[in-house]
Amino acid sequence: METERKLESMGLFLKGYVWYAYGYCLTLKDFRVFRVSRIGELKIFCEAGFFAARCRTTIHEQADFKKVQAVLRFQPEMKTRVCDEFGFDQ
Repeated sequence: METERKLESMGLFLKGYVWYAYGYCLTLKDFRVFRVSRIGELKIFCEAGFFAARCRTTIHEQADFKKVQAVLRFQPEMKTRVCDEFGFDQ
């Protein structure tokens, strides 16, 4: 099912070789993540950026920034990929 959305983009990120766009969906009035490869037609336009500024404030007010220590274990053959993603010091 195809839908039309208006997104005020806040960024792009790569996850598992797949690009995603993150931002505030003006259509749904909520934060959303969209897989870039599934966007059929892209129209770029500029607006004042009201929602982006408001959303950044909302994210920081709602986010829980407590640090959590985690130990991740990987198979030895994944060492190069893990170091590429996290660096040698992590």
